[in-house]
Amino acid sequence: MSVLWKSSILHVAHLDGTHDFMLVTTAVEGSRAGMALGAGLGVGAALVAGGAAKGNYVVGAIGGAVALAGAGVAIALDDAALRRKRDTARFVVDESMLQGARELPCVLNGGGSSRFVFFPGSTGEIELDGQKKSLQEMIGAGIVRTSSTVPGGHEVDLRPNMRCKMELGNLTVLGKVVARGRRVAGSGRRDPAMIWSTAGSFGGISALVAAMLFAAADDSGFLSQGNDEDRLAELRAFIQRQQERQPEQQQQQQQNDQQECGTGTRHAGP
Repeated sequence: MSVLWKSSILHVAHLDGTHDFMLVTTAVEGSRAGMALGAGLGVGAALVAGGAAKGNYVVGAIGGAVALAGAGVAIALDDAALRRKRDTARFVVDESMLQGARELPCVLNGGGSSRFVFFPGSTGEIELDGQKKSLQEMIGAGIVRTSSTVPGGHEVDLRPNMRCKMELGNLTVLGKVVARGRRVAGSGRRDPAMIWSTAGSFGGISALVAAMLFAAADDSGFLSQGNDEDRLAELRAFIQRQQERQPEQQQQQQQNDQQECGTGTRHAGP
């Protein structure tokens, strides 16, 4: 597919038989990735802060999960918007070209066939096996029929070695059937920005959860799952264990002192 303004080429697209080619009057709207990311991080940070203040890591973990979910949704929305912007099967034109419609298909793919659509009021020609005929001649010959998709338009089934041309004032749309190109193995496109943003989001949120867990821990390294009474019980148990170990440590110290002093007899004095 080619779109020209007079003799200048504006757009070129290669269709694989699975996508329609559309003329549209509005560009692709921006995604709501920022809104999703902000909402997820906001709610997640609030839950993490609340869990840290109460010493409840379960609430903090839920907050981390919410933040991760918000980041995941934002990344998915941003990727979908980027794909729509890169979609070569859409071309934006002035509203007057489509006579009030927001979008109209130039090529329709479906049902095992492809059709080229001539818009209402347009002129054009069809070249088949090296012979050119005007749109009106093709309509009279029954090769071009009334469109079932665009009211007032006409359409023709695309065949090998066929070339269709539609003119809307100074705008020209060309469609030509060519052999399917070979798919190159390993030619998948990777987006470095998307990869680094995903890694950064997960790393930052994981660090936030780790900071919450550290803030909720006491000086002895214990992390209480309950309220202040549970934390106090843990502290008392820790102190009791330390007290029980002190006699053992004192007894061991005395034995070491005796070994250092030896077993000789005491001097009787002068």
